[in-house]
Amino acid sequence: MYKKLSTTIGLVLLFAGPTGADESKDTEAEASKLEIALAKYDRTGEMKTCINPRRIRDMKIVDDNHILFRVSGKKSYLNTLPRRCHRMDFYDAISYRVRGSSICSNELFHVLDRSSIPGPSCSFGKFE
Repeated sequence: MYKKLSTTIGLVLLFAGPTGADESKDTEAEASKLEIALAKYDRTGEMKTCINPRRIRDMKIVDDNHILFRVSGKKSYLNTLPRRCHRMDFYDAISYRVRGSSICSNELFHVLDRSSIPGPSCSFGKFE
């Protein structure tokens, strides 16, 4: 019973997303969130495929498409996901597994809900 109920709720959440005019409002809201988050940074346009996780000091989820990693040495990297990671900015936490000595684009991470239960899987994009 519990499993069936959680599956039904999951399906409802997947298909209950915005449509039509609501999508343009979401896009505008995400653009302004990104502008605010990046206001104090200079974008270089230089892209990296991987970063060293030992240098990460903190992380900020900007919206469903962007994660900002602050690293040692007064640098930050913006990760633009290849696809939208639904509800990531709502829960504001992710978990990832480090394989080797780097976090790289196309590696998976999980969105965590408020009880730290892994949610949807998404993949990192390149780091600017």
